[in-house]
Parts: sequence; C-alpha cells; structure tokens
Amino acid sequence: DTAKTGDAEQAAHDFDEAAARFNTVAADTDVWWLTPARAVPVVGQNLAAVRDAAAAGGRLTRTAANTAEGVDYDRIRRADGGIDLAVLDSFGGAVSEAAVTLREADETVSGLSSPWLVGLLADRLDQFGSRVQELRAETDLAQLTIAKAPAILGAGTPRRYLVLLGNPAEARDLGGHLGNWAELTATDGKLDLVDVGQPMELAQPATAGIPDESSFPASLLAMRPLLFPQNWGSFPDLPTVTRLSASLFEQRTGRAVDGVLYADPYAFAALVSLTGPVQVPGLPFTLGADGAAEFLTKTQFQAFAAESTADRALNELISVVFEKVTSTKLPGPRQLGELFSPLVRQG
Repeated sequence: DTAKTGDAEQAAHDFDEAAARFNTVAADTDVWWLTPARAVPVVGQNLAAVRDAAAAGGRLTRTAANTAEGVDYDRIRRADGGIDLAVLDSFGGAVSEAAVTLREADETVSGLSSPWLVGLLADRLDQFGSRVQELRAETDLAQLTIAKAPAILGAGTPRRYLVLLGNPAEARDLGGHLGNWAELTATDGKLDLVDVGQPMELAQPATAGIPDESSFPASLLAMRPLLFPQNWGSFPDLPTVTRLSASLFEQRTGRAVDGVLYADPYAFAALVSLTGPVQVPGLPFTLGADGAAEFLTKTQFQAFAAESTADRALNELISVVFEKVTSTKLPGPRQLGELFSPLVRQG
C-alpha cells in the first residue's frame, strides 16, 4: 500500500522489515532442536509449510525492497508530454527480478497444499497464495509493458494511430456510431496530434471497393462502410473493425496506420479530467469532465442550430483536448491507472 501511494523510501523500509520478520520465522523453524518434530507425521508437514512459505516471503519482500528503491515509475513522464523510453528501459532488470521471484513463490506456495495442514495455517497460506498470484499478474503486465511499449510508442520507427471516437447517441455493435476521428503519431515516446475530422471526410464512393472485402462479415458490409464511415463500428469485434478502419483510412488518405483505438464519450471525459475544463467553441460555457459525456451524447444536438456548426465546434474541441493531452506532462502511471482502469473494465 505504501509503494502504491508513491512513497518509495517508506515502502523500501517497510519491505526490509517484513523481509527480516519472514527470515526470522524461516530460521526459527529450521533450528536443530526441531529435528525430531520434523519427523513426526502432521507436525512435520506443518513445520515445513511454515518454513518454506516464510522463506518465499523473505525472498519476495527483499526483492520488493530493491524494486521500491530502484523503480520510480513517475520518472518516465516527460515534461513535453509522452514517456521517456530510456528511463522505462532502465526498469527492466528490477521488474524481471520481481517477476522471477513471484513466479518461484507462486510455485512454492502452490506446492505446500496438504490435507494435513492445520486450519489457521491453511487459511493463511491460501491468502498468501492468492496475493502472490495477483501480484504476479501485475508484475507480468509491467514486464510486458517494458518490453513492448517502446515499439508501440515509436522507438526508432515512428508509429501512426487512428482514434475512433464512438458516440452511443446512435447505437452500433461496437458501442456507438463514429462521431469523430483523430490521427496521432508516436515518435520516441512523444505523441503528436496530426488531424481531427468528421466521419464523412473519410467517405468514398461505392465504386472504390473494399480491399479484401470477402474477409469481412456480411452484416458489417451491409452497413455500407465506404459511403458511411460512421458505421465502421458496426461489428462487436475490435480486431475486425480495426482491419476495416485501417484499410479504408489508408485508401482514403494515403496514410497507413499501425493501430486503431476506440474511445467513447466517457473515455473522452477522462481526458478532459487531465486537461481541465475547456471552452466549447460557439457556446458560452466551458466543458468539464463531469459534463463531457452528456454534452457529446445529448446536449450538443440541442445547443447548435446547424449540424455544420456543431461539426466545426466538435472538431475544434477535440483538437484542443488532444493537443493538451499530447503536449503536457501527464500524471504518473498509478494515477492514470486509477482514472482509466474502471473505464476499460466497463468496456
């Protein structure tokens, strides 16, 4: 808990104390005068379980102390926005060590299960094992991030991404019709906004044809995505929508993309919570995180007299938010996780 609040120094101290206590227990169960007890059925299994679990706990907390001292995730933030990939790479050794230690602890604790363990010890081992498995999953994700994030963020080779901003004001299989789109580039950890537009800017005549058309579901093709890009999300499978969107975007603009992201008004509201309130072009009020989703799904259709006026205003609004998000220093990974993980879990 201390580590997650960002107090690395206190966390390292707490982990050191925990490691010492675990190691003391492991040593106490391995003293010579307990040798006869270790030979007694049932007693021996319980002593061995305590010894092995405590030894695993000692190794875990010692590794955690090293990680808390050497890995400050907030250091990956760049003042001009984006992520410092060199700093991120420097965490690789510590995170790999933590992943190995957690994997070994998981295997150790899993192997201690026995019908001969007393109830209290069995319950504690179950709790310990469950926590180890949770932390193992988190650490495996951190290890994967350190390995894969540099390429995703344009290390060495710039990347280009298409962001589809869906709006459930009109339902589509993936969540909502395409209300707007944005184009981003990532170069050595720095994100930049290239363009923002309306779906009809990507429309093409039916005669243009869809590359590899037979590989797409008939229900998606029936929504005529060439003529009506707002229907690109008319299939409940993001990889399929990604293939279609990337192909048609490149065909229309001549620019190939390396990935497609989908976000709805609630995700956009989370971005506004990072930038702070923004002025709505053409309207006498600013838009904050609390009202962003309702504005996009409802209020905008009432507030503007003409659809063309609303389109221009939304393009400008989205541009301002994305420009701020990609050019200012973001909160640390923990704060971003707390902000966006509920949205990811809710779809």
